[in-house]
Amino acid sequence: MDRLIKTVLGEDAIEKLEEFTECPIDLLSHLSKKYKEYFDKIKFKIGKGYSRIYKCSVDGIIYEIHTYQGEHEEYIIFPNIGVCSCRTNYRLDRLKGLICHHIIGFTIDYILGRVIEVKYPSTDIFTLIDDFATFLQIK
Repeated sequence: MDRLIKTVLGEDAIEKLEEFTECPIDLLSHLSKKYKEYFDKIKFKIGKGYSRIYKCSVDGIIYEIHTYQGEHEEYIIFPNIGVCSCRTNYRLDRLKGLICHHIIGFTIDYILGRVIEVKYPSTDIFTLIDDFATFLQIK
């Protein structure tokens, strides 16, 4: 998750993370300037339950699926590589060095401790995988 936070905030702001956590207005101001119209798409969704982490523990191993509820569906966020399943202009945006607004929204919620955790029973790992396989239309 540190890598995602560093990517979203930028090298110049990562040392301000503690300051941002204490004063969310500074964080939002920084991201508003950095992402402009992308930030505008998510600013009213911050802290309102759009970010989720689905968790399941099997034999002491914790499996997590990170998601962000977009306008049309719930998108999977891959925080270690900074990728979202939305694919909206994804290749073009990545070439321009932009990050999709779902990743920005998820990161803000994560920094502010506003991500909802959904726990599946440990015997239900296959249901969790099945749910997301269906969601991703892999089946």
